[in-house]
Amino acid sequence: MDTPPAGRLEQVLAEFAERYGALSRAWEQMRTLSVTVPSSNGVVEVTVGADGHAAGVRFTHEGPRELTARQLGESVREALTTARAEAAARATAIMTSAAASLPVLPFERQHRNEEEMPDANRGRVRFAV
Repeated sequence: MDTPPAGRLEQVLAEFAERYGALSRAWEQMRTLSVTVPSSNGVVEVTVGADGHAAGVRFTHEGPRELTARQLGESVREALTTARAEAAARATAIMTSAAASLPVLPFERQHRNEEEMPDANRGRVRFAV
């Protein structure tokens, strides 16, 4: 027996609310993502956000005075590269976790592989796993 339209609508709305909640939580985590990494020599700390842009650079008290400009630049570059890689890894983990928590919609259950999907949906990114 088919689900009555009102019951089906409630089911669709509940699935939407679950997806929206998962994506909202992921968005908030991405918005507040911040990674601070020191250089290997401890001279500088670099902070980046989820987008990889530097949000801060902090030098230790006397460290920069003991290095040449080239060495100091290398320390900043090293810390920035490491911080960006860590931010990217955390962002990937957040989005992977969000995708795993999303329910599979009935349409997606019916069309599990790309060849079975209607042409209009081929190649689109879907979070359902």
